[in-house]
Amino acid sequence: MMDSRLSLLRSESKTQRPLKGIFPVIFPVSRALRILDKEPTTAEQYDRLGRNFLHLAINEKDTESVLFLIQVRVDVNSRAKDGEEATPLHLAVKIGDDFIVRNLTLAGAEVDAVDKTGQTALHCAAERDLAEITRILLQNGWKPDLLDEGNGY
Repeated sequence: MMDSRLSLLRSESKTQRPLKGIFPVIFPVSRALRILDKEPTTAEQYDRLGRNFLHLAINEKDTESVLFLIQVRVDVNSRAKDGEEATPLHLAVKIGDDFIVRNLTLAGAEVDAVDKTGQTALHCAAERDLAEITRILLQNGWKPDLLDEGNGY
């Protein structure tokens, strides 16, 4: 009998599609937390391009994986180790996903964090004319008097 909490990626058929997302195996959060207790850096590993699992999930608009990573307490302020040094919040704004932005802010993402160019997530939202994301960031502690250091406004 297969454990109902464990669902493995299976071959595609007419009636069954493979699971989507970064994680090929879905398992209970409690099991993930036990793994993270033993190996705390597991979820924070970076690839050769300087991205971790959270960065990849956001870039892929993989909401389920983002929520899973937030639930297992991944660092929602981890910076990409690339030329931009963007936070997950910056990445979520850049892809225009207000649901991910809201969940990152609720999970404790630093709304005022700046990237390598000196821009906050709100600056990125304003540049892209993203009204809903701008509203979310303003409601969640952004300091309206913070300047865009890179562009001087």
